[in-house]
Amino acid sequence: MDISKLSTFIQGNWPLENVSLHLLQNKGGRFVYKINAKQGIYVIKLSNTAKKYAAIVRDLWILEDSQRRLFPNVPKILTTKNGASIVSYENRFAFIMEYIEGDTPILYLQFLPINQPLLICFNQFFNIQLHFYALFDGVNFSGLVFF
Repeated sequence: MDISKLSTFIQGNWPLENVSLHLLQNKGGRFVYKINAKQGIYVIKLSNTAKKYAAIVRDLWILEDSQRRLFPNVPKILTTKNGASIVSYENRFAFIMEYIEGDTPILYLQFLPINQPLLICFNQFFNIQLHFYALFDGVNFSGLVFF
């Protein structure tokens, strides 16, 4: 991926200046870059070319809903200059969110003996959350895959 072109794209679409990028992940055609900008540190996620718009919308809905419900360590989505959360880039979908420093958080669940820590990654947590909502709202989220 052309880093210079991606930096220009980011600065043209989001309210970020003096952007520099560092590749964090290139897996299955997906790219994740850490963004250092004048305004702070962020992450841009670029889907693989097969990812559908509806799947990206569901992914972001989970992040935004988790933030509304005040779950800890949920990154905020940065909207574009036009107020959009998702933008198309080279046959991929892109979104930017806050960068959260650190390892996968430890979640303490009250029902575990002696409040033992349970390590779960965000993807597992969001999948659990989706299934929970599906039980109560009658919404079918089967087939949802996070990138």
